[in-house]
Amino acid sequence: MESIVIKIAPSAHEVQRKLTIKGLEPDHSGKVRNVYFNVEIPAGTKNFNYKQEIELQDSDGQKINTGEHSVFTKSPVLYNFYSAGSDALYKENINIGAIIQGAIVAPGATGKASTTVEGNLIFSEWNGGTETHKWDYKPKGSVTIIKQDPVEDEYL
Repeated sequence: MESIVIKIAPSAHEVQRKLTIKGLEPDHSGKVRNVYFNVEIPAGTKNFNYKQEIELQDSDGQKINTGEHSVFTKSPVLYNFYSAGSDALYKENINIGAIIQGAIVAPGATGKASTTVEGNLIFSEWNGGTETHKWDYKPKGSVTIIKQDPVEDEYL
């Protein structure tokens, strides 16, 4: 079992493609225990539009649907939004334009969404309304960090 850390670099936001994570199980018994997305926001960006489509699947390849969860009561997925170049808190606006399944951590930012969010929202401020569903973040085990370029698919 392993944890996956994925850095979503600024250049990856310009590429339209879906990312699929397969191997999640409600009791953390699948191949994948935890998934961490580090979303790097370009320096100087005042309004960041997050639109990366990510599909979560169980070990059998079945899509983990959005909505109130009765089977997946603990989320192993975390999105960390930060400012590029400094690894510091991003303190501007984040607009969520793609469904997110998992906890969002952006404690210095103001957030809003035009789509559903499945999980916890951790922002300095929230503007507007969106539909959210309870899917509390609860990781399991340790983290192994693997760096990989999202565009060139090379290990760094």
